[in-house]
Amino acid sequence: MLKGDGDASCVLQWLLAVNGVGAKRRSETTVKLERSLDSPLASGSIRLYSWQLSYFSGKVRGYLRYKARLCNIGFDEVVASPAVVAEVLLPSTGSSDVPQVQLPDGRMLQDSKELIDAVELLYTEAPVMPPLGCPRQRLACQLIELLGDEWLLVPAYHWRWAYSGDGSASQRMPAFMAGARPLLVCPNLVIQITDNNKQTKTKS
Repeated sequence: MLKGDGDASCVLQWLLAVNGVGAKRRSETTVKLERSLDSPLASGSIRLYSWQLSYFSGKVRGYLRYKARLCNIGFDEVVASPAVVAEVLLPSTGSSDVPQVQLPDGRMLQDSKELIDAVELLYTEAPVMPPLGCPRQRLACQLIELLGDEWLLVPAYHWRWAYSGDGSASQRMPAFMAGARPLLVCPNLVIQITDNNKQTKTKS
């Protein structure tokens, strides 16, 4: 629970910063989704290497759009094609995972939380975390992020790939997996349950 006006004021200021209330409007930064492999990074800008279907790329993309709008920084986005992965990402970080970010000082970082924390240290205006004087709010934010990153990811993948968007019977994941049922680790048990259900329906 909040104790006193001081804590409440911190939370209010943070919420205002997140929503951009009272912040000076800045020109929108144009985000280019496609860049050539050898395209130089503009001075003071951040480059995001991503995939359009990556949940964590979406997380970082939204964060960078927010910072670009309120902190007057630029960023561009490069689709992590096989050539980009082989020639840029693997030599820089040893990982083919996205998102990865190139900071203005040339550093390359991978992992959405680590790179967001690094950008927060470089650009302190309009923070996405409550101030240090609000440890409870900071802890709550960290726990919510942890929940989304680690535990909500499994059902998110399941619902994205196991079910078609139009509600039809065709399912992408089972077709891709040659008929295997997603998120089922005991196929024999599933067959047994299915057979039992059929027998029950037949008897009724």
